[in-house]
Amino acid sequence: YYFDPQNTFKYEDKGFLGLKGQSLLNLRAMYEIKGFEVFASLINATNELFVVSFNTARQEYSPGYPRTFGFGAQYTFKPKKYR
Repeated sequence: YYFDPQNTFKYEDKGFLGLKGQSLLNLRAMYEIKGFEVFASLINATNELFVVSFNTARQEYSPGYPRTFGFGAQYTFKPKKYR
């Protein structure tokens, strides 16, 4: 694809397995039991370098995030029901 409406700056980077364009793989998982929730995410699992934005006037680009792992846990408090 092209970065600008005039089709002068073409994005020709090779992605995953040598395919044209960007190929990002994001993985997310969540497990919940009895008010507890555990979650994890892996963003850009292939650690592919890709462009997020391109400034045609200066011919500068902003790279996307590298491989990023996140995780967490939370608990949901539920009020007791009184009779």
